[in-house]
Amino acid sequence: MIIQEIMTTDLEIVGEQLVAEQAYDTMKQAGIHHLIVMRADQSVGVVSERDLGGPKGQSVRAGKTVGELTSFDVITVKPSDSIRDAATLLQGYNIGSLLVEDDNEVVGIITISDLLSLVAEGLLETV
Repeated sequence: MIIQEIMTTDLEIVGEQLVAEQAYDTMKQAGIHHLIVMRADQSVGVVSERDLGGPKGQSVRAGKTVGELTSFDVITVKPSDSIRDAATLLQGYNIGSLLVEDDNEVVGIITISDLLSLVAEGLLETV
């Protein structure tokens, strides 16, 4: 099984100057845990719910922008990479998501939740 088969392509993208509290509200409204952070026309990072302090993180977010809380060391994969490769990267770097790039353009995101869904659906043995 390859990443393209399970990646999310409906991406939530924000600018690094967005107020952190607004980013957290966007996540809550969309029911997601990661936002792709852009500078001009290029992805520069991923901000997670954890980066924003989670449900009780008002003090973490107070007076800050997304750019101040973003993880800029982004690990990427290709749509044709295997799910096993993605799992290895997520575990090895202890991160919650990977950006999926094709020809240096972000086309999706894959998260730990996506992999757990495979386990829950009993599809992991086909990986």
